[in-house]
Amino acid sequence: MRWTRKLGPLRVVVERTTCVVRASTTKDVLVNAANESLAGAQLPYFPRGGPCPPPLPEGLGNNANSWGALETGPGFVFREHAVDGVVSSLGGKALRDLCARARPDGFAAGSAVATAAPGLPFETLVHAVAPFWESPSWRADLLRAYAAAFALSAGRDVATPLLGAGARGAPVADAAAAAADAVAAAASAPRPPRSVSFGVVDDVAFDALVTVVCTIIEHERFLHRKGKGCRPALFAALLD
Repeated sequence: MRWTRKLGPLRVVVERTTCVVRASTTKDVLVNAANESLAGAQLPYFPRGGPCPPPLPEGLGNNANSWGALETGPGFVFREHAVDGVVSSLGGKALRDLCARARPDGFAAGSAVATAAPGLPFETLVHAVAPFWESPSWRADLLRAYAAAFALSAGRDVATPLLGAGARGAPVADAAAAAADAVAAAASAPRPPRSVSFGVVDDVAFDALVTVVCTIIEHERFLHRKGKGCRPALFAALLD
């Protein structure tokens, strides 16, 4: 299932996919939902909504028994079900070394950094850190993460998950609303990406994201009709 709409110079795509890493139709830039240590998803499972477990010592990252006797349940995410987990698995040591050089001290929520994409079907990885849902600055930090990622992808085709809605614990509706605002802001930026393709795994996320993007377009159309000054870059979408 695929939906697309032009927002000025930027094309927005929403795709229902089994995995945005392995099955995306975009092969240029992948936004990886990274953690603050930029160490990848080292543990076999981790709690949804945080806290983020500390990085493991070198050599223990693939040990399924390395996190004590913590039980799994509905509040946990398995590594193979997380974008960062799939990226870490495919990228291996080559990617870990690149990330260690790119951000040796880690970085905060709202940040992004680009690396090569060894072992993955993309030219570039942009590692963006979404905030945990409980953060008091959740929305501002999530918008900053998207903005930083899109700024590193100017003129290129971008595949991205719905940041914040997985292990970071945000409700899908809130994550979708922030994503739509982020892509609208990118469309108005001096150097936007050429396209942004959101890969989502279920109908709930697909419908939520399509709905909020359409709502933004309708709002811009309303402002234009009222002569209240819609964003020029987005007005082209109203005629598309």
